[in-house]
Amino acid sequence: MMGLFVETLSDRLTAAIEAHQNSIQFDTASFVSMDAVFKCALRKDPRLLAYLESYEGNYLTQGIKRSYQITIKYSPDAPSSISDVILDSGSWTPAGLYGKAAPFPVRMVTKNPDRIDKLLEQEMDRFIASYEGILGYQLSRTEFGKISEYYFLNVNYDYILDIPQISAMRTSAETQARTIWKHILGNAEVAQFALPFLAFSYLTQECAYDQRAFDEVADNPRQKPTDPVPSLSYGPLVQKRGICAGFAWAFKRMMDVKGIPCRCVTGYLKEDKSVGHIWNLVQLNDGSWQHVDATTGIHLDGVDVSCFMMTDNQMKATHEWDEKLYDVPARGMNGAYDRVEMYFSANGAKFLSDGAQKKYMFPDNIYE
Repeated sequence: MMGLFVETLSDRLTAAIEAHQNSIQFDTASFVSMDAVFKCALRKDPRLLAYLESYEGNYLTQGIKRSYQITIKYSPDAPSSISDVILDSGSWTPAGLYGKAAPFPVRMVTKNPDRIDKLLEQEMDRFIASYEGILGYQLSRTEFGKISEYYFLNVNYDYILDIPQISAMRTSAETQARTIWKHILGNAEVAQFALPFLAFSYLTQECAYDQRAFDEVADNPRQKPTDPVPSLSYGPLVQKRGICAGFAWAFKRMMDVKGIPCRCVTGYLKEDKSVGHIWNLVQLNDGSWQHVDATTGIHLDGVDVSCFMMTDNQMKATHEWDEKLYDVPARGMNGAYDRVEMYFSANGAKFLSDGAQKKYMFPDNIYE
């Protein structure tokens, strides 16, 4: 009989929590234990933890009537609907977090918060390669050990700027990328496989490496930089300055406006594994993918093609990355500089007469 009372009271408590009711009263004749009622409710649906910040119980007396009142303080991060809360049974993965413009926030109840934290940390390289301007994540955990073995986790993400600012800068960068292509090509119609070289050549010759910005990011890679512009596509495309992240995103924006599939890759340069690095994978019409590191040779007076349109095996000589994070092995050779050079040598006169810029097709200095 006592169990039935607790079940009934827990159902009332559940309804009150889902309705964000601040207090609920029980007749003392039927009331057993505040913790017992909470435990029963949370066994049925641990996701209720997402609503709770704290609670307390007090006896109330009105004349000869005595009742027990539970007062609930709700978390400011409480979801609008309990369906927004993930119930982790031990098999959750971050695979479903990838939204179009940003990863989805996480509202979760789990018995193993350290496991979730570890999974998110392992996923950060993929997030950084997928979302311009993301820095890391913040995980907060709430526990009510007396009433549940579950923890409530609230996960949000850190960016170098507010998302609307990043979005506005990205839009400006895309607009500028179209302007740059008009400047590079004029009215020339160039084959798709040669376009990555022209973007690479432009960025290498027209942009400067921002050493001060790099030094700040290298010292504090997960903190917001005082000058975020060099880490975004806006830096190289609009202000003509950047570091590796900015150049990778700028190259991607230039490929995007031409409809060429392009992804960012996170990893390291083998010469210095103390600091992360980011570059690109680009896909040609034949379906093949190849690596491009637009930061390579940025200090040189010319264009360094030693890391332009490389296969995985070639890129491994100087770069290191987790291949499991990328399902597009780079094995093609159709965009290699030798082929591009032959193509421009055969067709360059026509392209130049159509308004293409000579310095990007035929740089004065090529380093291999």
